[in-house]
Amino acid sequence: MELATEAIVIHTVKYSDNSLIVKLLSPGGVQSYMARGVQSKASKTPASVFSPLALLHIEASLKKQGNAISILRSAAFAEPLYRSYARPARQAILMFYAEVSYEVLKHDHHQEYAEIYDFLKESILELEHSEELPPALPLLFLVRLARLLGFGMLSDMPYEEPCFHLGEARFIHYAAAMPEMLVQGRCARLLGQMLNEDRCPEGYTREERNELLRKLVLYFQVHFHAGFRVQSHEILSVVLGA
Repeated sequence: MELATEAIVIHTVKYSDNSLIVKLLSPGGVQSYMARGVQSKASKTPASVFSPLALLHIEASLKKQGNAISILRSAAFAEPLYRSYARPARQAILMFYAEVSYEVLKHDHHQEYAEIYDFLKESILELEHSEELPPALPLLFLVRLARLLGFGMLSDMPYEEPCFHLGEARFIHYAAAMPEMLVQGRCARLLGQMLNEDRCPEGYTREERNELLRKLVLYFQVHFHAGFRVQSHEILSVVLGA
């Protein structure tokens, strides 16, 4: 069976000296493909086409027998990401998006793949086309993704002394145990603004953004239990602006 579709590169693994196994997200779902010979000098399709979160147009031969892997016949950029690959801060965000997407897509989302594909593509293009890079963009990405996946956070932030409970996914008005599960003070206000306004607020410090990023990663870990592990957010805490 032949397939032609748009796709986003989620993950790659070296298969041999010249070939890759490429995991792609398309509107129809997640599929792994063999990209033969792409690391050889004679290849018409360079390995750089399979950079993290590259937006591609592909043609493939789908295999139906058992565990046989499908073969990529061609792959080309649908829209090159010049800014995102060339600038360190944008590249760090892109790597974070890729790692989060890989972890999320380990889980079966049934009919949600088209929505996840559209969301991820829009997020990639937002990063690529932004004239000024909002330092809080990775935080907003996680807030929006949680909402899309069905475990979004309630936005009922109190005016004074906001405190958000990660386990209950809402702002609370009482003392709670396990302080690690709480987002408090200005970090809670930053979260509340993003939930209510769906944008990247200004006026917060690097330390406040980094702390909220750590809490949002923990929020995903709470939802997926042991099935969500990311490390690239630690790089973001270094490269994003003050």
